[in-house]
Amino acid sequence: MKSRSAWSLAAAACAAFGTLSLPGAAAGADKSAALKLYEKGKALYEAGDLRGAAARFHEAYAADPEGAYLYSEATCYRKLGLSESARAAELYERYLDAAPASETADRAKATAYAAELRLAVGVDLKARGDCKGAVAELLRAAEHAPARGEPWVHIGLCRETLGDPAGAHAAFAKALGAPDLDSALRVAAEARVAALAGPAPPAASPALVAPAESRPARRPRGTAVWGIVAGGAGALLLGGVLAGVLISTGRDGGLDFGAVDRGPVTIGGW
Repeated sequence: MKSRSAWSLAAAACAAFGTLSLPGAAAGADKSAALKLYEKGKALYEAGDLRGAAARFHEAYAADPEGAYLYSEATCYRKLGLSESARAAELYERYLDAAPASETADRAKATAYAAELRLAVGVDLKARGDCKGAVAELLRAAEHAPARGEPWVHIGLCRETLGDPAGAHAAFAKALGAPDLDSALRVAAEARVAALAGPAPPAASPALVAPAESRPARRPRGTAVWGIVAGGAGALLLGGVLAGVLISTGRDGGLDFGAVDRGPVTIGGW
């Protein structure tokens, strides 16, 4: 009877809050305890306690390893902002590893979130001068969104700074081959390709090694700061690098990827 009641509650929760299904879990999972923890987490989320909610979802997953709880925990960390973006991305990636292929809509959203989060972390690391760490994050972003050009622009800038002009040129070429690259990024990538083809090696952009405290804390969504000035031997240098292109804040203080997740925490449909 206990198991039947737990599954009835799961069905009711799915019907009320979203479409993400709860597939069969490992033998011995305590579904009743997990669902109670989920309900506590949902209440904490709705009260604005994102860390408390994340902890309850984490406990729910420990009691019953269902992908829905990973997805819920990831959403909490995503909404906590850039400082937790890497953790949120990892949780979305774990959900993608565990979720059935049939959950196409939720897998698509988790993939998009993971791509945006990895890109945001990579851009931040680049702005702090950690180009090796930035490249690692940006390559993961590109894996989640292979048709997207923006990660490759940042990869190219980082590889220039790391003394790899051939790798930088290849990255810029990938960026320019992407149909979604916006005009400012396209102009910047074309300028770097021209500079790399020049007779003199291009100098590193000061913006790539600027200290973190020199960057504005926030930028409006979708803004870019690009300056292209003439340098020695006619090389073109980028005077600024999209330090906050993805980092915009909504009412919850976290990364804002649109209105799709403005509702209360749910088992699915975020």
